[in-house]
Amino acid sequence: MKQTGLLSVMVGLVSAALVLFMVGVGAAPNNFVLDKATNSAYSSNVRPIPAYVDAVVLVANTAQSQLVPTSARWVLFSSSCGVIYVIKNATAAVPAATTTTGAAPELNPAAYDLRGNSARYLSLISPYACVVTMAFYY
Repeated sequence: MKQTGLLSVMVGLVSAALVLFMVGVGAAPNNFVLDKATNSAYSSNVRPIPAYVDAVVLVANTAQSQLVPTSARWVLFSSSCGVIYVIKNATAAVPAATTTTGAAPELNPAAYDLRGNSARYLSLISPYACVVTMAFYY
């Protein structure tokens, strides 16, 4: 009986630690948490495989442009470096001064909804050499 009780406590502690870990990583980009749905099945909070993925190899402080595929509805960004700036229909630059005109590139965007948007191309830049992938969905 003592071993069964101890085993139950250990299973409970491991389960609690796993839940805390999953909640913690759930806040990070490209991570997800599988929550139990009310019918005891897991819900489908996992994104589908993208229709089109491009990879851009950035040289430090050198902007590169990426055409937005025709009919793309969303784009998700992933990067091997911690700092990327993205802007649409212009050449991105690493900000060196305050910009209050609305024309600054965005720092580390997670995703963009491209529907009804005039984005023909996206310009990316980083102060570091890195790889950025863009997963497009139609």
